[in-house]
Amino acid sequence: SLTVVAADYVPVAPRSVSSLFVGVGQRYDVLIRADQAPGDYFLNVTFPRSTHCGSSKNPSPAAVFSYVAGQPGSQEAAAEASPAPKPTPATPQHAEAADAHCTDLRDLAPIVQRQVPLERFEPGKQRSSSLNLELKVDEKAARVFWTVNKSAINVSWSEPTLSRIKAGGVERLGTSANVVKIPTADSWSFWIVQNTSPVPHPMHLHGHDLVLVGQSEPPTDQGSRPRAYDDAKDRGTLRPDNPTRRDTTMLPALGWIVLAFETNNPGAWLFHCHLAWHVSQGLSVQYLERPGEVAGAMDLGSTQKNCEAWRAFYPQRAAARQQDSGI
Repeated sequence: SLTVVAADYVPVAPRSVSSLFVGVGQRYDVLIRADQAPGDYFLNVTFPRSTHCGSSKNPSPAAVFSYVAGQPGSQEAAAEASPAPKPTPATPQHAEAADAHCTDLRDLAPIVQRQVPLERFEPGKQRSSSLNLELKVDEKAARVFWTVNKSAINVSWSEPTLSRIKAGGVERLGTSANVVKIPTADSWSFWIVQNTSPVPHPMHLHGHDLVLVGQSEPPTDQGSRPRAYDDAKDRGTLRPDNPTRRDTTMLPALGWIVLAFETNNPGAWLFHCHLAWHVSQGLSVQYLERPGEVAGAMDLGSTQKNCEAWRAFYPQRAAARQQDSGI
């Protein structure tokens, strides 16, 4: 078994598990108790039978841990060490142990406790907003892209958000910058993220640990209809008492998550899918948190100089040009 002690660098109460799903961009700190008899042991990394979490040409990668008698590094230990065995294909039991729906551990309890003021979660109000993820296909341009609230992010490498903030022209970034302004200081911001596609997404937030207040159950059938958050039915499933905190969480296929964070860190923070080709195809927004305080919260003095150097290089001397969302 593995004992989970941290998720995305957030220390949690020790939790013993026999298997652990790890999404793209997620990190776990685990303890393995080395108290078995001397011998060779596998640590298997397997994919579930479903391909919703990805696939590999090497379906049964494994590491081998060897426990030997004697003091580490001694001749006796080396003599008793047996050759490492070859990994065997994953058995159905192993395959079932992996999470077929790409679901996070839901009940990790952070050591530093926080309570979420759920009474402030009011869907449809200013501080409780929704992000709707959709897959789009542009057959004329032979292009597949992802949108958030019907807009696929497309940033300019030559006009980064921070340089716009420094120049006082954030409003000119345009719709495709997918900027979501959060002007209120030191308050809780709640987000319902709705996934209308049959693909789960590892959603990653910069600048904060996100608080996972709740999520829908994974679909039993990938042909199911998308399940939207219904406050009357789903509020009772939300977890305000020291819920899981991390910076990357899985958004269920055809489902939803409710996230929250405190607006205590002025800046421009990406919230995006951690699958590289999905964010390349536009699946991202920028939270512009307390924009009036960004210049005073960080040193933007070198921004202009760096941008001038970049514009002298790109596109005139660049070997490659931007062909995607720019992220």
